Amino acid sequence: MRNALQIDFDSRNDVLYIGFGNRRRSYDDEDDNGIITLKNMDSDIITGVTILDFKKKLLNKSLYNLLKNFPFDIDNDIIPYVKL
Repeated sequence: MRNALQIDFDSRNDVLYIGFGNRRRSYDDEDDNGIITLKNMDSDIITGVTILDFKKKLLNKSLYNLLKNFPFDIDNDIIPYVKL
């Protein structure tokens, strides 16, 4: 999946941005855990995810459960490309 992902980590604010589709016509939906899901306005297909407090969630292992339903693998598709 990596070749289809656009990944950007803002280390200063501890925010990870993951895009995997055209986000031009997307809206966002934030849950109570600081996970913001971007969805296409016409089809509701997920086009990206923004993760607030990314490093904190990664270190306390809560990230794995929070993202289990997304179409990428944290260890293989994300972590190798993020400079912590």
